[in-house]
Amino acid sequence: MYRYIVLLLMAGALFADGKSLAIQYKLVPPTKAKIQWEKVFASDEKLASLGIKGISGADKAELLKFCVDHAADSDSPTVPGM
Repeated sequence: MYRYIVLLLMAGALFADGKSLAIQYKLVPPTKAKIQWEKVFASDEKLASLGIKGISGADKAELLKFCVDHAADSDSPTVPGM
């Protein structure tokens, strides 16, 4: 039974979604417009200034998608506290 719980927790950590990554890195998508998020994720310096250094390519893509989807100018911005 414990093995299944550990496996489930590990799978969750390996396949984090954009929302959980945003919470982990303390990013609030509605603070920037879509184009601003795209510029942030295109620059390693800007990512480092946000504390996102060494993030995997898949996590980076998922986090960018979440931030763009919920940016200040999107149709569905996130609510405070996500």
